[in-house]
Amino acid sequence: MQRRICLHAVRPADPDGFVARLAAFFQACPVRGRLQQKEDGSGRSARYRKYKLLREGDGDPVSLQILEGVLVLPGEMIPLHDVIFSYDAGAEGAVATMARRLLGGDDDYILAEPDVRRRLSALGGNPYPRLPRTATCREAVRRCLPWQLYGISWFQFLLLRDRDNRQLVRQLRVKLRRLRSCFVFWKEGLPTDRVRQWQRCFRAEAEELSLLRELDVALRSCQQMQEQTGQDTAALAAAFQTARDREAARFFGQFCLNDHTARLVEFLLWVDGALDWNGPGGPARDYACRRLAGWLSRLDALWDRHLDFRDMDDLHKLRIKVKRVRYVLQTVDILRPPSSLVRRLKGMQDLLGFLHDDYVNASWAERLRPVPGTNPDLERQIDAFRTWQDDAVAGALDGLSGRWQDLREEAANLQLKKPSAYGTMK
Repeated sequence: MQRRICLHAVRPADPDGFVARLAAFFQACPVRGRLQQKEDGSGRSARYRKYKLLREGDGDPVSLQILEGVLVLPGEMIPLHDVIFSYDAGAEGAVATMARRLLGGDDDYILAEPDVRRRLSALGGNPYPRLPRTATCREAVRRCLPWQLYGISWFQFLLLRDRDNRQLVRQLRVKLRRLRSCFVFWKEGLPTDRVRQWQRCFRAEAEELSLLRELDVALRSCQQMQEQTGQDTAALAAAFQTARDREAARFFGQFCLNDHTARLVEFLLWVDGALDWNGPGGPARDYACRRLAGWLSRLDALWDRHLDFRDMDDLHKLRIKVKRVRYVLQTVDILRPPSSLVRRLKGMQDLLGFLHDDYVNASWAERLRPVPGTNPDLERQIDAFRTWQDDAVAGALDGLSGRWQDLREEAANLQLKKPSAYGTMK
């Protein structure tokens, strides 16, 4: 079965001449197909025409198609300018070369779902179809990772289009974390050196967004404090906003959408090729249950190491492990865990996230503290802000140990009741 990669032009330099330009670029003859229409059953549809690009020579390992039309969503129409590469196993290098050439041109592209109907459904917020319980590991990885790449690519474009949108920053970071968690979950059998390389790549991408997210959280906390206490936070909010504007200018000033898309294409092609030779074999469910059992065991082992709930380093380690387990349970649908475990993980993650936000907010507030006597209003508001947050943290810490114990018991009971489905804790 042929594999496909789709590059969706979000900003074509010449929309009206898109097909002709690409035909000339690839030295091909475009063959026009009939007008097609696809619907997802929820008011979303696509109307487009498909063109085949015929190139001279026989035995070409990569075939090219262009889709030109429109995606019709409730309240929005998205122009459709797609380039689809279809290829057999072993032709990943040829696809990478052609994609790099295309991404070096004047059009701006993102990585997108090649199946138009499935893309419509995803744009409507619907999950991808579940894997059957009989799926193999290779099938699971090829289903689990690509759709996350499509979401990251799309949200990166949305953020470039709406740079002050705090929600988009948060959502993009969550998508990157989910991808990293699932990649680590499925990494057994893949080449270790390349796995580490890609882990560093996606970690760096998330860190590039971290300062924007931290300042967005600080601004939100300022607003919450003013709403709850009525105290003036204008000077502190202005200082946070200035820092946020400066960080946004730095981030967006150096960001190139096509470079980002090229990295995602390279990763997707690498995973596809590596799975043919080195990927984990056997049933996906057996692999996933064994990996989950190991992750839950390591999470539980933190308790045995005398976890200090007032030590930020300990809380940070716990938060990372809780997030990874939760994201995998929500994404690797072949596990199908009970909702009670996911709720407890989310509650624990939210509480740990609040404590982390307080730590980061305090760090930023002190970083913005002026020279004594130069700005009394800002000094006073920083002190009030720190006091307000300290009081909230004290209350949260009181309930942290009990919530952690509830989570441990929930996970342990799950293992005892359904050992065949989820493995064992020890």
